[in-house]
Amino acid sequence: MNEITDTRTMFNESWLSETPENIGSYYIGTAVIDNINTRLAYGYKVINLDNIHPGFKKLDTIQTLYYWIESDNRISIAAELTKQPQ
Repeated sequence: MNEITDTRTMFNESWLSETPENIGSYYIGTAVIDNINTRLAYGYKVINLDNIHPGFKKLDTIQTLYYWIESDNRISIAAELTKQPQ
């Protein structure tokens, strides 16, 4: 039997799974940039969003979205977002 979860429950479950659990601090440094560069090396297609901001780029994979701003072929800020149904 398929159970259909309401959006409120889905939000609560994803929020609780993403909330920090006081695991201490650790250096993640260039992890997102490394993830982007790895995907680019494998030939993923970059979507240029220069119409929004110069150097703004997007990479859309099956489960993850990446957004970043670069200048002189160097990423200055980046974000990695996991796709969720809600």
